[in-house]
Amino acid sequence: MTLRPVFLSFIATAGLAATLAAPAAAATVNEADYGAFSGSWTTPTVLSGADSVSGSGRQNEDDFLYLTGLQSGAQTLSFTFSGPNGSTTYNGGGDLRYSFDQFRWDYDGIGVGTFNVANGQTALSIALDDSFDGSIYLQFAFNWGDNTQYSFATSKPLVSTAPSTGGSAIVSAAVPLPAGFALLGSVLAGGGLLAAARRRKARTA
Repeated sequence: MTLRPVFLSFIATAGLAATLAAPAAAATVNEADYGAFSGSWTTPTVLSGADSVSGSGRQNEDDFLYLTGLQSGAQTLSFTFSGPNGSTTYNGGGDLRYSFDQFRWDYDGIGVGTFNVANGQTALSIALDDSFDGSIYLQFAFNWGDNTQYSFATSKPLVSTAPSTGGSAIVSAAVPLPAGFALLGSVLAGGGLLAAARRRKARTA
């Protein structure tokens, strides 16, 4: 298995400058390539520009993701669950939830449904309407099983004008600050500068 981010980021392929300059390209993120996704609802892993994702989880070790940079508008996110090596007899499962706002607690948001590999409940989907702005929070709540695999993709993938170059995604563990906190920070910073100026003036007087 961390509010919009100041990136402490890992660039999947090209450097950040090239990523920002290039057209949006379809990109796949595999949890195994980046280390474990976040297990905390307060600090979801940020996936920017990833329209296909795969990962895994085990009992009581949930995955929390914040997808951003998807295409806006109506589309479907389709999820598939399995056991190790694609096993369909593996005994593992849990619940999938989502929210368009930062999760406020564990099991917050909207329930999509239960996945249960051994019982054949291996597919779930989220139908997004025209109001979707390209960002969504996800919780994979693994309630039993020690190695449940999952993957998902959007029906409206990002498109590149140069598909042969492949896509890239930014994976970040950054914690986005609420607007109120950002404003408070700027006020405190301004106060600190003013106090420092007064101290300098007092020393030169």
